[in-house]
Amino acid sequence: MINFNIGLLNWIDISHWRSLCRANVAKREKELKLKLESTDNARHILDSSDSGTDELELQLQKCIIERNDLELTLEEAKQDTGRKDIKVEFRVMASALSKEMGMMEAQLKRWKDAALEAVSLRDKAHSLRATLSGK
Repeated sequence: MINFNIGLLNWIDISHWRSLCRANVAKREKELKLKLESTDNARHILDSSDSGTDELELQLQKCIIERNDLELTLEEAKQDTGRKDIKVEFRVMASALSKEMGMMEAQLKRWKDAALEAVSLRDKAHSLRATLSGK
């Protein structure tokens, strides 16, 4: 009977040990499932953040392109404003040049008239000298 009792105690110890092992295995399995779920969630978050990052990079590139276009437009507008200022200056200069040309033409006409009168007077003087020489 002692052998039976020892065998029974061994069987109870083995049963107890097996149930403890099962509990540990179940607990470990549960922990592993939670880690797997956590890993899957992390992968999902990374995948969605990668696509979000790609989308943000695309938006950033679009914004940079738009900014460059606006800077170009601004520069063109500045140049147009400068051109308009130059056009106004050219008009003022053209007007002043026209006035100066008018004054120069008037002066040229006076000099021409004076030169014609001088030629006429010289011819008259030659004629009078010739008349005086002949007398």
